Amino acid sequence: MSCKQKISLKFAITIPFMFIFTLIITVALNEQSNSYNHMISHVSEKLLNSSSRSINLALFHLLEDPLSANINMRHTIEREALYLPEKQDSLKAYLKQHFNNELITLHQVDSIGFGNKDGSYIGLKKNLTDKPLFLYLSDPLIPNQLNVYKEEESNTTLLRSINNYDPRQRPWYIKSVTNPRALWSDIYSHIEDKQSSVLSAIAPVYNKNKKLEGVLTTDVMLRSFNIFLNKEAKEISGNISIVDASGMIWLHSNHNPNAPFHHSIDRLDSIKDPVTKETVRYINSVGFNHVLQEKIITLNIEGEKHFMIVKPFTGNIPIKAFIIASIPESVLLGELPEQRNQSIFIMIAISLAAFILAMYIIRRLIQPIIDTAKSAHALSEGNWDTPLPNHCGTEEVMTLTRSFKLMAHNLKRSFQELQDKVTYDTLTNLYSRVGLTEAISTSISPQSGLLSFSVNGFRDINDSVGHLSGDHLLVDIAQRLKTHYQDENIEVARIGGAEFSLFFYSIDNVEELTRYAKQLQSIFNTPIQSTSGKVVIQLSIGIVYQLDNLNTMHWLRSASLALAYAQQTNDNIALFQPYMAEASIKKTQLTTELAQAIKNNELIPYYQPLINFTTGKVQGAEALIRWQSPLHGLISPSRFIPLAEDNGMIISIGYTILKQACIDTANKIKTGEWPQNFIIHVNVSTEQLHHSNAYQRLLDVLNDSGLAPHNLSLEIIESRLLSNDPFIIELLKKIRTLGVHLAIDDFGTGYSSLSYLHTLPFDCLKIDRSFVEGLTHSNADNSIANAIVSIAKGFDVSIVAEGIETIEQANILQAMGCDIAQGFLYSKALPLDAWPDNLALFSAEKI
Repeated sequence: MSCKQKISLKFAITIPFMFIFTLIITVALNEQSNSYNHMISHVSEKLLNSSSRSINLALFHLLEDPLSANINMRHTIEREALYLPEKQDSLKAYLKQHFNNELITLHQVDSIGFGNKDGSYIGLKKNLTDKPLFLYLSDPLIPNQLNVYKEEESNTTLLRSINNYDPRQRPWYIKSVTNPRALWSDIYSHIEDKQSSVLSAIAPVYNKNKKLEGVLTTDVMLRSFNIFLNKEAKEISGNISIVDASGMIWLHSNHNPNAPFHHSIDRLDSIKDPVTKETVRYINSVGFNHVLQEKIITLNIEGEKHFMIVKPFTGNIPIKAFIIASIPESVLLGELPEQRNQSIFIMIAISLAAFILAMYIIRRLIQPIIDTAKSAHALSEGNWDTPLPNHCGTEEVMTLTRSFKLMAHNLKRSFQELQDKVTYDTLTNLYSRVGLTEAISTSISPQSGLLSFSVNGFRDINDSVGHLSGDHLLVDIAQRLKTHYQDENIEVARIGGAEFSLFFYSIDNVEELTRYAKQLQSIFNTPIQSTSGKVVIQLSIGIVYQLDNLNTMHWLRSASLALAYAQQTNDNIALFQPYMAEASIKKTQLTTELAQAIKNNELIPYYQPLINFTTGKVQGAEALIRWQSPLHGLISPSRFIPLAEDNGMIISIGYTILKQACIDTANKIKTGEWPQNFIIHVNVSTEQLHHSNAYQRLLDVLNDSGLAPHNLSLEIIESRLLSNDPFIIELLKKIRTLGVHLAIDDFGTGYSSLSYLHTLPFDCLKIDRSFVEGLTHSNADNSIANAIVSIAKGFDVSIVAEGIETIEQANILQAMGCDIAQGFLYSKALPLDAWPDNLALFSAEKI
């Protein structure tokens, strides 16, 4: 987690605890729910399996007995040949006897009958009012007419006649014709009541020649099954249905409650009972193969869950039917769901109570830590008077609070010490820059004044007397300031290094402030005694007065700018002017642009030819830095070279120009455009020479460019060599040993002593242009240029005259004995691609 994403300790503890608590409760409830569902499934499966087995067994007996009786009667009829028309009375008597003796105990049997192959029919049907049997007999006088008599004899009252009745067209007869075995017919409608459904046990009757003589039928009214199904359904308080493979419903326990003596073959759209209807709809949608694989099927019907089981009817009777038993959850479980819900509620309530108690205990345990954190935050904002926590809880908490109190005490003391160090300068005990800013920030006004001064050449003083003596010098300066400026109107501070400030809360005018500045200089006219002797110091002073911006930092910055200008004036005193800030901004901007220019390779060499006075030919060229800025165009070197020398960029710039000049010269010599003795002159600064690997970098440039050392001349300004630095002298000797030429540039401007010149390994002097301009025949003999030529001849080195602009100057310098000419008379500095292919063009018509 990122440190930017802050969370509280309470949150860090509460959230994981809540997560774990919720996870435990969820797992517990899930396990309880799984156990509950498993129990329901197990109980419902046992109950419904038991019920389906009972139904299967009962259904088997309900169908097996009529079928067996029918088979026995068929044997008798075949043996006695009762199927013959002349034995019709005997057949009727036999059927009546068998009905009264055998079938009367089978309440499911409704009627028996025999349909002859000649189309005649004789049958007996139960009378539900316990009266004698009804006789069904075809009329021999009227074809296809079936008469129904009130009792067993044809001489009794004729109740009704059924026209167009041919037993051979009935479903039970047709099925027997195609199948010689005794079996059950398909369900069909009763001949008299189309709303009643009949299932017949049928047995074809054959003569001795195995010819079909007729079909014996024992009819079972499906209403008889309703009584049994209702009884079974009440025992399980559920619902029972019997369907065939096509989805036709034979029976269901809630069928036709207002018409108990009839039962039709239902289709789905005619079912009134919602449980039966949704059950059959589900089975039709997924198929019997799917539901038979499921132990328990769960359906939501009218907002209540029902559990059901589907079992195929099994037995020796060839009927493909399925038993569906279902029971609602409310009946199966009784009050168990409510008790379960109450248990869950109690468990959740107890868990919440435990959670609240745990959170209370945790809060009590972490409260000391929270209070300690709040105190630490208050201390971090500098509120040192914040009350510290005081808890007497656990041993660890007591240790924490004690340690925090001790830490806070030490931190407060350390902070005060640090504050003092920040506010006061540790060496002089004057205000520091920060301390002065805090002291005057609320009191600065347009009538205030500020003097910032520094010791001129303090670095040189420090180097000469040592750093320890330099520190003593700063202490003595501070002591003098304290002695002379004890006025409450004045604040004294050491801004940094050897820079001090005097702030005046109120000053009358700038003249008064200037008098204070001159007084300050006079105070330090008296030498200061140091461990190394007396030291006389001079001060440069910057003055700030009546600025519109009353920001302390702005005043201090303005004073520093004025001080920088004061160091360049004769009296070393300067009053801040707005242009100083503008110049500083421009300098800063130029520094930024210069750094970008170095990165973008905008600094390139231009080449100015060097002409041999004797031959008039180009002997070499000087590589001069040019800055081709995309924003400002061509920028003069005088603008950026001093800046680069101050900030150290000159090292990178000088190396870039040296490398490119060597590459260009090597390429030109290699292609034959420049002669083999061509010498390229490149200026180097003392900053470059002081660089730790200056010599190695020079070797790298020569190796990478392929330029021979004798084709390179390094120019060093005379004034930069006045320090008599032994490191520089040794380095120049190493470079000279390589074969690289060394030239002293701007000779005559540095006031070098002749004895010092003898120590330098140079082989060329360049006369500064300031000694060439204004040179005429009338003043030539007494000119500095003539004196320089005389000195150079004593050193036996070549002489280059810079800045030649007229033929007269060229003739005079040649007559003096100068070897090489350079100046606008021949050409200005040009980029490499502007140099002519014929170098003679530079000197033609000039000499």
